[in-house]
Amino acid sequence: MQLSTDLTYGLRAVQQHIASGAKLPMNVSAEADAAFMRELQREDSQGYDRLMKNIQTAAIRSVEASSTVAIRPRRCERRPKDSK
Repeated sequence: MQLSTDLTYGLRAVQQHIASGAKLPMNVSAEADAAFMRELQREDSQGYDRLMKNIQTAAIRSVEASSTVAIRPRRCERRPKDSK
């Protein structure tokens, strides 16, 4: 299977792309992608399982990152002891 992408080239371009959060466009049809996944599941079930686990983990992280706001509790500060 041959895949091609419109990849950015060079360090600055890659850094800008990552900062933008945009996805890379792929020249693969949905049908070809589905056929690859069926073939992978049939021919390499362990590889398929790893891929599915990674996809699910990435999806969960993406949802968590976009839907939660990090709230940090304030630390309780110790009051200095009164010196008498």
